[in-house]
Amino acid sequence: MKLFSTIIVLSFVFILTACAACTDPDIPGTLPPQPSQEKYTVKVRKVGNSQEWQALQVKTATVDKHNVRTSYFVQFDMTSAMEVMVTYGEKSIRKVNIRPTDKNIAYTQEGNSIYFNLDNPAYLSIEFNDDRFGNLQLFADKAAEEQVFPDTEGVMYLGPGEHGNSNDDIVWIPGNTTVYLDKDAILTYSLKIANVENVRVIGRGQIRQPKNHAIIVENSKHVEIDGITIVDPNGASILVGQTTDVTIRNLKSFSSIIWGDGINMRSSSDITIDNLYMRNSDDCIAIYASRQGSLGDSRNISVRNSVLWADNAHPINIGTHGDATRPGGDTIENLTFTNIDVLDHHELSPIYQGCFAVTCGDNNTVRKLLFEDFRVENIEEGKLFYFAVQQNTGEDNLVPGRTIEDVTIRNIFYNPEYPGRNKVGKSLVKGFDSERLTRDVTIENVIINGEKMVREDLEINEFVENLTVK
Repeated sequence: MKLFSTIIVLSFVFILTACAACTDPDIPGTLPPQPSQEKYTVKVRKVGNSQEWQALQVKTATVDKHNVRTSYFVQFDMTSAMEVMVTYGEKSIRKVNIRPTDKNIAYTQEGNSIYFNLDNPAYLSIEFNDDRFGNLQLFADKAAEEQVFPDTEGVMYLGPGEHGNSNDDIVWIPGNTTVYLDKDAILTYSLKIANVENVRVIGRGQIRQPKNHAIIVENSKHVEIDGITIVDPNGASILVGQTTDVTIRNLKSFSSIIWGDGINMRSSSDITIDNLYMRNSDDCIAIYASRQGSLGDSRNISVRNSVLWADNAHPINIGTHGDATRPGGDTIENLTFTNIDVLDHHELSPIYQGCFAVTCGDNNTVRKLLFEDFRVENIEEGKLFYFAVQQNTGEDNLVPGRTIEDVTIRNIFYNPEYPGRNKVGKSLVKGFDSERLTRDVTIENVIINGEKMVREDLEINEFVENLTVK
């Protein structure tokens, strides 16, 4: 069976190599022909170096399922401070926003070009004249320390160019394999990691417009995903089911379809997620218990140092799905979310609102949650947070959730960057009935437009116990 799997995988893999034309590790090598777009020109060079500017390839993605539009992004690695020049080719520049605003990126302007320095890697949205949808995303990563070479045992090396698959839209990855995507590699199929251990998907390339979820991880252990960009999948960017020990780092994700989640996890544990930029048309981060063939609890999941942008639904959603027929229900516990920038949240349906939300259904118990150090910049329509034991109608829940308990919300700052576009309802904390409570919730130092949140700012019902606001 192992030999058969190896033959199948090798039949799908094309090993391409290219000589890097650039000797400076901070500057991209020779670029393939750029797509026809005149909106942005982006160039970089080392700070303090008078060398000639090096052009970056401006790539496209579609965003916002309400009204699908084209957004743009560039990528480069850095080992020292870099100077960036962005030229805006459409209209005269009357306003520039570089977000997240806590990065405090100062710029100078000359005509239709802006200039700024980056001392450290960062993921940024550069918005000219209040255009949040045709914006430019800039992804500056720390240069990778690991070198991966073709013709290495256990390595699937995908070099520059487009990689399709005439036989299957999904390629299964065997255990003990590193899949490496060159920075100019584009995969148009999905990767499936199922019933295996020790798989890595790394590099700076793209998975672009696959016909399914971009990466599917099922019933596996010890999985790492690092550095890649996922553009317009027909589903979630990463789907994780009944899996343990997963690390996801330096991921960039775009989507524009219904059910276009960023990272969707169910019945999984021991997951570390760090340094993301998620621009999604459904939940950026979703954590459930049992769902669609994955069975069991979810626990020990951390998300940190990330930028989340939900053009629809939630930046973070927890608890909707579980096994309602399991005696005692499923449990989702020990979740931490720290140092998060929310660039936007837009959701019309009141029961699906919240920059971070627990929508506890299907007899689930959701407990031991920490939300700390959030900076929320825009809520086009929605709520800052939403915690409810509830039963959603339709296909979501057979029964209400069991309980939400032991929740800490600390150091959350909402200061709208586009105040005229914000329609914000009261944050909500509710239980379902006298047996299905929300309890032991601490809200500390939540600041909205410079004012500290007090109990009266919340929508609360009688099925909440031990709620502290300070």
